[in-house]
Amino acid sequence: MQKSGVRIPHRPLPETSPVSIIARPRHDTITEVKQNAARIRGIGYLLWHTRHYCYHVLIGVLWAWTLRELWQEFQPQWLVLSVVASLLPDMDHIMYFLSYGKHDPYSKLVKSLFANREWRLLWYTIEKGHKYNTNLATHNYFTILLLTGLSLTAFLYERQASVVFLGSMALHYVFDIADDLIILGSVNPNWKRWGGAGRAAEHMAQANDERRSR
Repeated sequence: MQKSGVRIPHRPLPETSPVSIIARPRHDTITEVKQNAARIRGIGYLLWHTRHYCYHVLIGVLWAWTLRELWQEFQPQWLVLSVVASLLPDMDHIMYFLSYGKHDPYSKLVKSLFANREWRLLWYTIEKGHKYNTNLATHNYFTILLLTGLSLTAFLYERQASVVFLGSMALHYVFDIADDLIILGSVNPNWKRWGGAGRAAEHMAQANDERRSR
């Protein structure tokens, strides 16, 4: 006697389901775990070597909050404006690589690492090398004085968005000077002049040799 009933079509389990994961060959599972671990380590490496820029973002947030406490008023766009302004001065590095410093050996090294997608070595190079690049056009005391003066003028005329933007930019440079004192033990010579002869390539060659020997 033939049994009657509804025939349930077979549907393969999703690859991410627990049953599918258990049913996979052991070496495939181990390979996937290693790949995921490598991605996590890569993200951690990136965050660690870009922490200098994370500090600038934090300073932008703190500046916006300080003004909020001062004015007893807050607008969300101020926070965005402050964070953008806190990162904007480092565009000077990109301009250096692509325009007025493109023939510098340090710039050529950075562009070569970028073109070859050597991301880890690229971030390591930028982290270690940017402190020794003394040719940047805007990283100097004159820029700080100009931004501070404009920010105070905007404050007197109650131009709040301008105060947020200009003040955050000025604090970027102030933090960089403090960072020089902590890392280098003295203020980088570029703060005292417009450009000058840099030593970035020499220091970066040494830093990369140390990195490769690890």
